[in-house]
Amino acid sequence: MLACVSWFETFKAFGENRIDLRELVYSVVLILHPTVLAIAFEILKTERRKTWLAIHDRNIADLPKRLRQQIILFSTQLLHLRPTFSIAGMYSVDTAYILQMLGAVTTYLSILLSFR
Repeated sequence: MLACVSWFETFKAFGENRIDLRELVYSVVLILHPTVLAIAFEILKTERRKTWLAIHDRNIADLPKRLRQQIILFSTQLLHLRPTFSIAGMYSVDTAYILQMLGAVTTYLSILLSFR
């Protein structure tokens, strides 16, 4: 909601030929920060899967017993403990959340612009 109001004020400033660069940068950062985090989390999930596949496809029979046990444990953890990222334990941060946030911002902006 804060990003929506900030973007609306920036849009009004464009119409009045007065633009505050700080406000524009702040509103862009409000949107970009969670988006960059969600992209990083998706990359992490992809790399986790690639790592699991690389470990799982290796022949570990000729390795020492202790190293074999550690590799098996690590592979099991990669398979079963999927990372989830949340905001204060309330909302899961993923691409679906970011798309919902952008949809809400778009809706609020269209409502604010219709009252202009």
